Amino acid sequence: MELKSYSKFHIGIKVKSGVDLNEFKSSLKDFAASKEYTLVGAEQVDITKILSKGFTPGIEKIAEKGDSEIHFNSSAGAINFVGKDPSEISNLFKEGLEFLEGNGYELNTIVEFFEIITEVVFENTQPPTEVLKNKISFDTTKLLEMGEADVDLIKIKNRGNNTGDYLEITMGVNPLKPSKEFIVVIVKRSIDIDKIYNFHTIIKETMESFIN
Repeated sequence: MELKSYSKFHIGIKVKSGVDLNEFKSSLKDFAASKEYTLVGAEQVDITKILSKGFTPGIEKIAEKGDSEIHFNSSAGAINFVGKDPSEISNLFKEGLEFLEGNGYELNTIVEFFEIITEVVFENTQPPTEVLKNKISFDTTKLLEMGEADVDLIKIKNRGNNTGDYLEITMGVNPLKPSKEFIVVIVKRSIDIDKIYNFHTIIKETMESFIN
């Protein structure tokens, strides 16, 4: 199984109610400027060009550099780091937190959780529909009266047993290359900075363990 590409890799900082969002956004603009990002003012993000999962109207792009962007989500009370390179975005996320701490923010007080949302394309030698069908345990023989039964989407949720963690994996067939490619959408939520920062390093291993 080969990890082909990331359509998007997003890490969000969801802040608690009561935090001054304008001041918080201003601090992130200062951080973006310190990293030589271009500040873009009040440009609204085109929702059709980003992952729809987890996003709501009111997303404002405040800075950009190359394929990486920093968004402010006023309706969700969150700052999002978005791009296509997981390592780059993970480093940007951690550096952003260090900048906030250096400017007097107490993260354990203001942060509700951190969240990754990503869409990944994997290629596999075995057709995706066969792989997914082999992963289900319920009997599909009754469906065979209507013809061959395919499975083209599986969703897995792990709520973390009250740890504050959450993991959701939606694994489906890439409609453009159904004979060999999966599209996997992952939502990972945690209050542990290191779990979020390091998560991109285990995505391929996690999916291989599920497929094989």
